[in-house]
Amino acid sequence: MNVALRHLKVAFAWAHRKGYVKTNPAAQVKLTRVPRNTHLRYLNEAEIQKLREAIGDDTDLRRVVDFALWTGLRRDEIVHLQWSDVDMERRTITVQNKEDFRTKSGRSRVVPVNPQLSAVLTEMQAAPHSADDTVFNVNYWTLGQDFRKAVKRAGFDGHVSLHTLRHTFASHLIMAGVDIRSVQEMLGHHDVSVTMIYSHLSPGHLAKTVEKLPY
Repeated sequence: MNVALRHLKVAFAWAHRKGYVKTNPAAQVKLTRVPRNTHLRYLNEAEIQKLREAIGDDTDLRRVVDFALWTGLRRDEIVHLQWSDVDMERRTITVQNKEDFRTKSGRSRVVPVNPQLSAVLTEMQAAPHSADDTVFNVNYWTLGQDFRKAVKRAGFDGHVSLHTLRHTFASHLIMAGVDIRSVQEMLGHHDVSVTMIYSHLSPGHLAKTVEKLPY
């Protein structure tokens, strides 16, 4: 129901901006609060390798998957990413609003690029760019279909989607000891409580809090 409502809210907001409707009837409609799943599916290192093997020689899909694993970007953020958003000198990626794209939070954010991704982007940048300057020449829906096929070949237990790669990115950062606020900033979460669903993965997370007492 929430998915349907979100689509209607976006559609009416667009229609209102364009002047097709005088008022937005969906503006005050609230989504239903749903208890969050605190046991999110993420891939361990062995599963990541298994997924890469299942992708095989599909270079486009492999690059998107690795990009998602190294940045935590959402599928629509990846599809709309342009080379103008990539700063190879500073090794950063800026996720920002565009004429045909709006971030989920409505705000822009900067995500650092690790050495592995830097090497991949350098290789890609040397190749001819698409007319719209997008980094990945992929279709939103086709990308999902190709990924599901790779997941099926990999034979994973439980539901694994492209969004699972975002959870994988966040989960491994937390397990490596990265602080919640930094992960929140990279994921672009408006509220830190959303990022807190990963906090239970931090080894000794609660124990370390009491160790900071000065007395």
